[in-house]
Amino acid sequence: MQWVSSSSSLPHAGEPIRFLLDERTVSIDGEYAGGVFRSRWGEYDVGRVQSWCASDPRVAPPVPDGAGYGAAR
Repeated sequence: MQWVSSSSSLPHAGEPIRFLLDERTVSIDGEYAGGVFRSRWGEYDVGRVQSWCASDPRVAPPVPDGAGYGAAR
């Protein structure tokens, strides 16, 4: 995986990617479309994304275990 700074280059629209928000260390799976980075949880302006890399579309994104998402414990 080669990470690219979002200030130097942006992915192609609809391309499956992983991206890192500013000051975060865990990547988010999503796509870039309509001038924003999108994931299943929301949309993020280019200014909030520090870097991105191409993602293999054959690999399913991880599913949250429910902790912190209102799941019963």
